[in-house]
Amino acid sequence: MTANSSELGHELSSDVLKASALRRLRRKQTGSGVLTFPAAPSLRPYYQQKLLAAFDVLGRPASKEEGEALGAMLGNLMAQAWKKSPYSRIIAKYETDNHPNGGVNYRFETVVVSVGAEYDKWVGTRPRPFFGAHANAKVLHVARTLGTLLNKVAILDVGAAEGRNTLPLAREGFVTDAVELSPQFAKLLFKNLEKEKLAGQVFTGDVLDPELAIPKAHYDFVVIAGVIVAHFRNPDHLRKLMKRVCEVLRPGGLLLFSIFLTLDGFEPDANIRELAELFWTVMFTPAELAEVMKGLPLKFIDDVSYVGYEREHAPESWPPTDYFEAYCAAQDLFDLPSGRAPLEMRWLTYRKQ
Repeated sequence: MTANSSELGHELSSDVLKASALRRLRRKQTGSGVLTFPAAPSLRPYYQQKLLAAFDVLGRPASKEEGEALGAMLGNLMAQAWKKSPYSRIIAKYETDNHPNGGVNYRFETVVVSVGAEYDKWVGTRPRPFFGAHANAKVLHVARTLGTLLNKVAILDVGAAEGRNTLPLAREGFVTDAVELSPQFAKLLFKNLEKEKLAGQVFTGDVLDPELAIPKAHYDFVVIAGVIVAHFRNPDHLRKLMKRVCEVLRPGGLLLFSIFLTLDGFEPDANIRELAELFWTVMFTPAELAEVMKGLPLKFIDDVSYVGYEREHAPESWPPTDYFEAYCAAQDLFDLPSGRAPLEMRWLTYRKQ
């Protein structure tokens, strides 16, 4: 008499058999992918989980130890790249192992992108004017307080781009120089000045570079519009800029800059600060700004709302671009209705003692 299957211990459950056969599908299933993401270290757990989820989809789930090893490698690369530039990216490439019982092979590549390189990409890819067709109202109003002998008033526009503020100031007769980090923007600005036969030097490079030959104790007015809010990473970085401004300003000269300041009750944590850098919405608390200015020969003059001032004094040119009002409301960073973000862009004016 022949024993039946159940007596011999064979599996007869259709559900169990189907599940076991599906587990063998990994031998017939292959796949690969590429994921590119910002190098902000605080995002390491987020992208680690995304990669591990992709491995699951490919039928190659990672063990706990394998997941931890991936996370450690990723964290180290992100930290190094972020230190070099907040615009750095990580490229993760992965593909299934051809071995029947293999997992997923992966590798990471780091792409370090400078501020200047980011802006260079704008030329030829974005509509012009890049930052608006008109000068900032606050910039023009402050400049006009400096006297009637305009050809004796020296102005430095830091982060001038293609000359949104530089060109109108020069047209009014001010002796206007500019600093621009992006070589492509600097070329555009120089051509614009030449085309209109306007005087003025264009210093191409980082304003903090001591080798950049900006004359010291020379300028009556230094303008820094839209630069700190996007690219100055922390109080130490901002302090270096303020020291540089003190070097190039004459005694009695004015400094005007735009900055995102946090509102009372909001203290951004490390994660928010990293994300703010990614979205060019760098913020400082009032206490941090006070510490930055401590001991410097800069006397506070006034503090006004950037949006309020520009909208009131130049309504015909506000907003300067279709994206700018949302940017000022920090909506690039926070997916919140306008007016809900706990920070505000301000115009601050100081005088060198």
